Amino acid sequence: MSLDLLKQIIQLENLLTLRIHLRELIEIDNLNIKAPFTAVSKTFKEIKLVLPDYCRPCIIKDAISKKSDIFDISVNDKVIRFEINDNFNCRRRKDECFNQYISLFKEFIADFNQTVISVNSSNVFPDDSFDFFSAQNEKQDIHFQFIKIKDYEYDDLAQLAMQYSYNYVITALSTVYNNYILHEREITNLGGLLRTIIISMINNSTGPGSSFSTGSDNFSAA
Repeated sequence: MSLDLLKQIIQLENLLTLRIHLRELIEIDNLNIKAPFTAVSKTFKEIKLVLPDYCRPCIIKDAISKKSDIFDISVNDKVIRFEINDNFNCRRRKDECFNQYISLFKEFIADFNQTVISVNSSNVFPDDSFDFFSAQNEKQDIHFQFIKIKDYEYDDLAQLAMQYSYNYVITALSTVYNNYILHEREITNLGGLLRTIIISMINNSTGPGSSFSTGSDNFSAA
């Protein structure tokens, strides 16, 4: 649920309106698991099943007539149609957020690989808040490697970012870079490895962007 949708729900002053809206939001959200849905239709009898006994059709009509930007509501004979506003469609917002994360990660990897070229040629290290170029590595004669991400792995990164946050994923990726990529160790499941590291960070109260050091053999999801 987005913050904007929560604000709209809080603004519903009528209790019956609130109950009806929540029921239809939950149903659309459940339907969206299988396929994209933007609207549901209900008879007055179906709506009444989750309302108090005194709620006759006239009371239900009054409840859904209350101003709300969540649904576009239309009544046709005995059927009420609830069409959700695009701004509050959780499936659509989730897809938009997912695609935005993919773009962010692709941009980060492209910028990082350009930085690697500069570092390897000039030995001048950037301000690295996520510890990709750690102080330990700076003291060694290391040829820094590019990060190569497959298309399906970008999907994994985006999914992890939606669950944990972008910064957590980047911090975990820096751990993978220093423990695996720099040493040319094989990674068979990047998403699983990153998830293992993130969970370890959370369990050890190591926030994103913080230095996270560990033995490279501690992670078995690779």
